[in-house]
Amino acid sequence: MFCKLLIHNKLLKLKNFHRLYWGGVFFLIIWGILLGGESILLASSEGITFKSSLVWGIEGDFSFEGGILSGCQINEKGEIETGDNAQIGTYESISYTTEGIVQNITVSWEFEGEVKLEVSTDGGNNYVSVINGVPLESDFVKGDKIRWKALLSTKSKLKKVKIDYQDSLGVITGFGNPSLSGFKFRRLIYIKSDAKEDLFHYQVKIKVGESKEAEDYDVECEGNIQNDFLDVRFTCADGRTLLSHYLEKVEGTSPKRVATFWVKIPQLPPQGLNIYIYYGNPQAESLSLPEEVFDFFDDFSTDSLDLEKWDLSLEEGGNWNLVESGLELNGAKIISKNYQIKNGIIEYQAKAISGAEIRAVIRGDSEESLLENFNQIAYSSNFEGVQHCIAIGDIVKVNQTKGIILNTTYAYRIILNGTNLTFQRYSKDFKNKEAEVAYNDEERLKKGHIGLKTGINCRAIFEWIRVRKYSSFVIEIDRELTKEKEAEAIDIAEFEKVKLAENGNLVLEEQEGSYASSLFPLPFKVRIFNSFWKTIPEDAKVMLDVSMDGGKSYAMDCIKENFYYASKNDFNSGNGLKFRLRFLNEDRKAEVEEVSIDYRLGSITIIWPNGGEILEAGKKVKINWSAIEYEEDYPLRLEYSLDGGNNYELISDEVYNTGSFWWVVPHKVTSSGLVRISDKFAPDEVFDTSDEEFSIASGGVHLEEKLEEEELHKEGVGFKEEKVKELSEEEKKEILKRISYLEQHKRKFRQKSYEVLIKIGDTYSSDPEESQRACFKDGDVVVVREEGHIWGRYERENFLIIKMYLKPQEVKKLVQPKESLTGEVDKEGKPKREILRRRKYRLDLYKIGLKGRKLSELSPEERKFLIEALEGKIFSSEILEEK
Repeated sequence: MFCKLLIHNKLLKLKNFHRLYWGGVFFLIIWGILLGGESILLASSEGITFKSSLVWGIEGDFSFEGGILSGCQINEKGEIETGDNAQIGTYESISYTTEGIVQNITVSWEFEGEVKLEVSTDGGNNYVSVINGVPLESDFVKGDKIRWKALLSTKSKLKKVKIDYQDSLGVITGFGNPSLSGFKFRRLIYIKSDAKEDLFHYQVKIKVGESKEAEDYDVECEGNIQNDFLDVRFTCADGRTLLSHYLEKVEGTSPKRVATFWVKIPQLPPQGLNIYIYYGNPQAESLSLPEEVFDFFDDFSTDSLDLEKWDLSLEEGGNWNLVESGLELNGAKIISKNYQIKNGIIEYQAKAISGAEIRAVIRGDSEESLLENFNQIAYSSNFEGVQHCIAIGDIVKVNQTKGIILNTTYAYRIILNGTNLTFQRYSKDFKNKEAEVAYNDEERLKKGHIGLKTGINCRAIFEWIRVRKYSSFVIEIDRELTKEKEAEAIDIAEFEKVKLAENGNLVLEEQEGSYASSLFPLPFKVRIFNSFWKTIPEDAKVMLDVSMDGGKSYAMDCIKENFYYASKNDFNSGNGLKFRLRFLNEDRKAEVEEVSIDYRLGSITIIWPNGGEILEAGKKVKINWSAIEYEEDYPLRLEYSLDGGNNYELISDEVYNTGSFWWVVPHKVTSSGLVRISDKFAPDEVFDTSDEEFSIASGGVHLEEKLEEEELHKEGVGFKEEKVKELSEEEKKEILKRISYLEQHKRKFRQKSYEVLIKIGDTYSSDPEESQRACFKDGDVVVVREEGHIWGRYERENFLIIKMYLKPQEVKKLVQPKESLTGEVDKEGKPKREILRRRKYRLDLYKIGLKGRKLSELSPEERKFLIEALEGKIFSSEILEEK
């Protein structure tokens, strides 16, 4: 068996690939891969192909060059945007053609405002809505042409689109995420919502417990976490798209500590969604970025006030200062320079040092805010009548007589929901609510700038201020579902001084670096592999190491397209693939866009004699085998047994892997003959023998066929004999009718369902006689396997696969080789027959409405139509005919 792993941007075509195909059986591998933190279900036969993500963005249209705009425009930065008065703007990309049929697809995008995406895999004929970063695995029309459409609301921008997919040929896009390198564990987190529509850029609070001994947490980390909780990452449901987070605080003592995080969810659907938390990396540094999480944030921790965020104004005698705990104002005010709020939640934490007053501008006009005539103000003090109130300008609209205490830290929350304003005061860190007032301001500002202020001789320190999204619906972590999901120990790709370029290639970040793949569990012990990798420039100094024992040992400095054999001690055999790319210092500009590793079981199959034959003693016959997982010059060993395998005699200790060997049958009569072929260097590990015993008879014995024959061909109404370039709709209907009739009249008493491989197109040999005798032709039966057999890509692309109910004797008949007359006679004057590798039966094209045509003459669309028509149906052997 042989499988191929490809990691690249463009499908690799090995120059000697025709030598790598094996004509027997392909194998399907299904396993979970953790690459860049993503758990992927893979199905592969001939190959697994890793490609860079499909990308559209302001850095360049790497995968989608061009598109159609409607109601929006592309700005000077290359972003797609809509204006203030636009309704819904749309952008539709061109199509990207995949190698196989897309099985699942994930779209993630960077944007401002509200942007939804739809995706199509059939060239835009059928679109389906997708959720940002959530894999789409069903409920879409599957095809091989990816196209996407963006829908932008008013004042929205689309900055970047990234698409990852898996297709029917084992293609998987994406090299992983460097930000997840080194992490050892992850868990699912379930976010539930009762919202009626999508929420965008919504901030979700997540409480992470150090262990099960902690209390009041949403998810816990089994103690596998740093003391400061810096080794925490959050991703979308795809396991690779990083979510911005902010570590607000860590409380308690080990092992009962609890950290509070805020995570920004780009798109939260009404049904809620799942995200991942990654943890367990002692070398990880903090990625806590509050500015990326909140709509607006400042903790006044820099050396000077950020005048790109704020406009500062002072009353006469007023002043301001940055102190260790935050921003101190005295007769001073700061107003957001560009940021304005319409709906949302403003939160800040502050304490009054003198004068006992703390003010916040809820919505203010950039000019009038200085005069505060129409501004909405949240006022907190210990003054009579204005202890906890909402004011419009200087007029108090509502107040609660619960004043504040000097030098006491309070947390404040202002909720803006249209014209409704709610002002709340809590003890520090929002532990306990102390006061709340609400007011409906229908006449004033619906949108405005935010700010902080104190009057003259009223000193207050503001520790921080932030703005987040508001929703009247319940958005929270489903603790029960989250608890039910066990933690996963993961093996993911490792990036060391290597990063991803904008086009998805691997590039060196500093001097020497390396990229190490995750562990790929294989379904068998690999004994043969070869490798290829493509760099930019082609002669870049990048070395490849390959391991088949899970990283315990490596075949170092592999040579491109060179074969490596475990039997020759080139590497240690195993079923755990890892590879490593080493970028050398002398090539700082080197990029790697593809890596290919072909790995094989190293199997050998006897084709003839394979059991039931009667050989003539002393006659020269040709032993045939299939071992094309090996190179042609690889040495094999041939032996024979006359006692059913108890003892073997040597035919040759070293034969090249040409597929055949002329053997003089020994002058010993037996009915228990076997032939064995093996790897010369590992004869006890890799070998095959005849499936059943054959006989050797003395010369002059007539070799006659001993198979029952069955009439398989029945009359039917076919098409005209002329060749048709394209099938008409009427012809297609007739084909469907015929196939349906044949399937309905199958013989249901048959014992088993099998899958029959039918050749598409003729194969030839340079020797015309050999071509006529031994090469498969269009429609020939090649091999029969039990239903459920996993076929490789080569078979799926070059053969038809038809299900049939067959009796055991029919199976034996279909897989018997075809005999032909040699033109010679034996001693008794009877004609001699020669056994060929070719089968006796072929598909009766007349029966399915294709008389006068060959399968190879069908266009790709017609072939696809025929495959779909046959899919899922089971026939009797009447669909075949003897040649």
